Parts: sequence; structure tokens; C-alpha cells
Amino acid sequence: MKWAEDCSQSLREDPGVGAVPGAKVGADGKPPPGLANVRQRLDDLEVHVLNFRIDKTDSSGNETFHAKVVLSDEDAAYVGSSNMHKWSFEYSLELGLYVRGKAVSRIADILAAVRAVSGRMPVG
Repeated sequence: MKWAEDCSQSLREDPGVGAVPGAKVGADGKPPPGLANVRQRLDDLEVHVLNFRIDKTDSSGNETFHAKVVLSDEDAAYVGSSNMHKWSFEYSLELGLYVRGKAVSRIADILAAVRAVSGRMPVG
């Protein structure tokens, strides 16, 4: 669980980076303005911010992937509700699970499916 604690601590110390995993492209197709400010740091860390937004065909609106997941080499995973930014860490009651074993490969499969239909978040 140390890796999850380190990740959480890093995000608490740098709220600009913490806001990125919850980033969404707006209705205008543009990314959140703060993404450009941290893109190089994310690239250096090999962190990829993806845009998962699929228009619904049977109604208005779109579908998004709302789960918050940290996957570590398909060996361990955190799955939870935290948006991984300062507000969630300090003011919200969030729930997350640390997962090991066979269930992690199922989580990895779900994430692979999401990545397969997602594009990289544009910078600006």
C-alpha cells in the first residue's frame, strides 16, 4: 500500500497535478486550461491523460469513465471515488479499495478496454 500512499502524498503536495486525472474535455472540445501547465511534467513521468467521452446514441449527453483507478504493474490497484485533488483528500468523505491478486487482472482488462476507445487529451 506504500505506493498508493506515496501517490496520494504527491498529489496533495501539488494540487495542479492532482487535478489532472479528473480532467474532462468540455462541450467545446477543449481540455481544461491547467493541463497545458503540467503536460511536460506528466510526459516526463510517463503519465498519459486520456479523454474518454462517448456521445450517447439513444439520448442526449455522453458517457464518461468516472472511476478513479491507480494500477501498479497489474500487481496491485486502488479503485475508489476520490478525484485525487486537494478537496477530495482534505474535505470529502471518499471510499477506495486496495486490490491485490486475481481481481487486479480484471481491473487491468477494464482499463485496457477504456484506453482502447479513448484518445489522448488534447493540450490546447
